[in-house]
Amino acid sequence: MKPTKKRKAPVKRENNYWCETCGVDTKMDFETTKEHLLTVHGINSATADFKTINTLHIDGQDYYGNNRVLTVLDPKGTPITLSNSTINPRSKNDLMRYG
Repeated sequence: MKPTKKRKAPVKRENNYWCETCGVDTKMDFETTKEHLLTVHGINSATADFKTINTLHIDGQDYYGNNRVLTVLDPKGTPITLSNSTINPRSKNDLMRYG
């Protein structure tokens, strides 16, 4: 059994973040998000304790993705909320391609 017809454009891997606390509608990559947390909120992401809630998981034949809400406390104890959205292409050998 072969997967159905491939998409014309391959699925591009994405990992985007938005700072819900700041209310800015600008997507950031992982490195920019770490810098934002440190410079704007005073949070060192390497030592921070993040709480994560998976709000959506989607399985497609060519991709899979997740949406998450991450919460962390700043040095003053104020909760900082980030949204994260990921899309990942499936490998050729992924059995979900045949489902």
